[in-house]
Amino acid sequence: FTDFVIQQILPYESVSVDTFQYKNDVFVAIAQPSMENCMVLEWDHIEMNFRSYDNITGQSIVGCKAILIDDQVFMVVAQLFGGSHIYKYDESWAKFTKFQDIEVLRISKPNDIELFQIEGENFFVIADSSKAGLTTVYKWNGKGFYSYQSLHEWFRDTDAEFIEIDEKPHLVLSSRSQVPLILQWNKSTKKFTPLSDIPNMEDVLAVKSFRMKDELYISLTRFIGDSKIMKWSNKQFVDIQALPSRGAMALQPFIFKDRYYLALGSDYTFSQIYQWDSQKKIFEKFKEIYIQAPRSFTAVSTNRRDFIFASSFKGNTQIFEHVIVDLSL
Repeated sequence: FTDFVIQQILPYESVSVDTFQYKNDVFVAIAQPSMENCMVLEWDHIEMNFRSYDNITGQSIVGCKAILIDDQVFMVVAQLFGGSHIYKYDESWAKFTKFQDIEVLRISKPNDIELFQIEGENFFVIADSSKAGLTTVYKWNGKGFYSYQSLHEWFRDTDAEFIEIDEKPHLVLSSRSQVPLILQWNKSTKKFTPLSDIPNMEDVLAVKSFRMKDELYISLTRFIGDSKIMKWSNKQFVDIQALPSRGAMALQPFIFKDRYYLALGSDYTFSQIYQWDSQKKIFEKFKEIYIQAPRSFTAVSTNRRDFIFASSFKGNTQIFEHVIVDLSL
């Protein structure tokens, strides 16, 4: 029997959370737009909690994403104003220092940062949610990151997800103005080209992918109506389950101790954690949790313990621990 219990409450608002491991330590980067901060926490092995480690300041930060390349840690900091920047972890100072700017011309209203590797090369993509912006792929060239390919003009993209489909690299872009678009990596041109879309799925805010028993699934977040779970089958994504959404900005799959879960946020009522039922082959309601205006759910694991960070746009950011309850006592 498992449960999710509150382990720590962080007394601030946030919109997104990222986690990374560096030299046996677990770190968490939290984007706090109202505090103009990207707060970096570290898991304290002795106190058994997450403590403040470093702070990157900026203007309306909506995302902080760590990239590890050759034993170096870079932090992509996406801002709504003043351009986006990349910081690098400086070991001698034990803090993040400014490394480079991201060309502002292309990115005007970043909404999501996604990292991926293709053939040993490091990339990240920023989904841009303004009509003036361009969703853009950036590539590491050994010295810095440069814009590599613009993907999508005039569409207000909300999210990008990198997925290996049939062992080929793909990007799925969700957008406020059309159904999600699937792009495939072309081996000869080394660029992404549009392949297909996911029909009848307008107004998708985010796409996440996960695998169960070697099969590929995606979760599609909708604010109102039905969020969806789909499965890759016979060269297309097919419906598996609809989850009623009441003001959902986040639907996040995660796996703890061979158990598959989904967290579905709600701006109007309780957020819902679902657990996969392998007999019925659907996600069943598992637990309700209350978060004010949840914006993301992020799984963070230390050596023996598993946590979910629930970011809140209007209240405290909460850390839940996944615990196994022994009922035989």
